[in-house]
Amino acid sequence: MAKRLKESLVSSVENASESEALDAARKCLDKKVPAEALVRNISEAFNVIGGKYEKGVYYLPELMFAGMAAQKVLEVLSPILGHGESTKVHGKIVIGTVRGDIHDLGKNIVSLMLRPSGFKVTDLGTDVAPEKFAEAIRSEKADILCMSALLSTTREEMRVVIQELKKRGLRDKVKVIVGGGAVDEAFAGEVGADAYGKDAIEAIKLCESLAGS
Repeated sequence: MAKRLKESLVSSVENASESEALDAARKCLDKKVPAEALVRNISEAFNVIGGKYEKGVYYLPELMFAGMAAQKVLEVLSPILGHGESTKVHGKIVIGTVRGDIHDLGKNIVSLMLRPSGFKVTDLGTDVAPEKFAEAIRSEKADILCMSALLSTTREEMRVVIQELKKRGLRDKVKVIVGGGAVDEAFAGEVGADAYGKDAIEAIKLCESLAGS
């Protein structure tokens, strides 16, 4: 049944219809499919979708649709996932767009895709002050911070956030990933981030890798 959910999620993207995936999710709920199997198969579905995105078969709209479909599937499955002791959480992530920047498309895609991949996500939204990032990391005991910036005029905020983390003694306790149209790998190294995610698929892979390090 969980495998059918995986196939339905991929099919929903190809057919631009989430009804099949939602129907499969309801059947999994009725059958009380173990939470661990659900999370694994949803994650595998995203691996398939991500592979097609990387090959140019899928584009940004398909990726966004996949994230939204998965979010609705998770809402249906919340009674199982919320109480499933066997569900493995890969880590806790704080994510947001930096201060002065209200663009959130890329950030939203990453946020949507992290949850079915097994992460607990605290999405702070857009125009997030350094202090708010730091406080969320402290209170959530986050493993990873993901920051986004689309505007070149706001990307320096990433440096300010990292400095704020150092000031509070939090920098060594969290991995930092930066992304968005305003940054690149060289900039990530310059501001002291641990990694740069060029797109949502790479960001998910980085989170999975850093969560296990």
